Amino acid sequence: MSICCGSWAQSWSSTGSPRISPPAPETYDVVLDAVGTSTFGHCRRILRPGGRYVSTDPGPGWQNLAWSALSALGSRLPGRPSRGRRVVFPFPEVGQQVIEEIGELLASGDLVPVIDRHCGLEEIVAAHRYVDAGQKVGSVVVHPGPGPAEPR
Repeated sequence: MSICCGSWAQSWSSTGSPRISPPAPETYDVVLDAVGTSTFGHCRRILRPGGRYVSTDPGPGWQNLAWSALSALGSRLPGRPSRGRRVVFPFPEVGQQVIEEIGELLASGDLVPVIDRHCGLEEIVAAHRYVDAGQKVGSVVVHPGPGPAEPR
C-alpha cells in the first residue's frame, strides 16, 4: 500500500499500488520511506508495537541513524519506551543475479519505475533544486544531451 496525497496520487496510480489519499490515521507493521523524506521520529506514531521503519536515507541531521541506535537500546530498557519499534536500513546485494532479477521484473512489468521528469545536462542545477525541494514523485532522469520534449 502506498500513502500519498494531492497531485502525487495520480502518479502513484500508474504503479498499480493500492493507495490511501490523504493518509488515514491508521497504524502499520512497516513504513518504507523509499526516498528519504521522512524520519522514524515522525512516523513512529503510525507504527504498531514491534513495527519497522525502513529508510534509504539517514534523514535530516542523520537522525534516523540516531533513532536506530536509540530504538535498539529502548527495546532493552524497562518499560520498553520504543514498544519494540525499530529503524532498519536495507543493505542492497550486489551481484549479477540481482541485476538479472531486476531485469526480469522490469521486462515482465512487475517492477515499474516512476519517472517524474526528464531533463538535459544543461538543466542539472534546476534538476538538483527540484529534487532537493523534496517534491519529486519519482526519479528525475538527466540526459547527457539537450533535454527531450517527451520522455524517451
